[in-house]
Amino acid sequence: MYESNNLPNIYASVDYGFQGTEYVFNNDSDYALASLVLSWNLFSGFQNKARKQKAIINGQILQTKEKQLQNNIKLEAIQAFYDLKEKRQSFNSTEKMTNEAESTYTLIERKYKEGIASQLELIDARTSLTNARIRKIISKYDTWISHSEYERVTATYPIENL
Repeated sequence: MYESNNLPNIYASVDYGFQGTEYVFNNDSDYALASLVLSWNLFSGFQNKARKQKAIINGQILQTKEKQLQNNIKLEAIQAFYDLKEKRQSFNSTEKMTNEAESTYTLIERKYKEGIASQLELIDARTSLTNARIRKIISKYDTWISHSEYERVTATYPIENL
């Protein structure tokens, strides 16, 4: 666009009408006027060149911002993936801990019924089991939250489910 400022501009105009002090429409009162105008800015103090360079630089800045945005989106997707992976591993370990706590509680409860274990050991095992189940539930919901964040970042949620 700025390069076109270096080229000449040509304007053409044709007017036809009637003139006079009275409203008379004959050959003596009509007129026709044609004009051709050539306009050329030969020197503008390198303003056009500077504007052209500024436009090129602005285009390069936009391209750089687009690449940066693409890289940020990729980085966010990678972070969401690894967060989801970590949450799944955490859930698997809390699930194992819960299973161990359940088996320990079952064993101590059996010992308590037989009179071998004290009530304090039973209460301690029950508290450990309850805490393990709470951690499992929290870990499960953290995994679901991380999974939904991964779907949001990567736009993989199926539209037909909406």
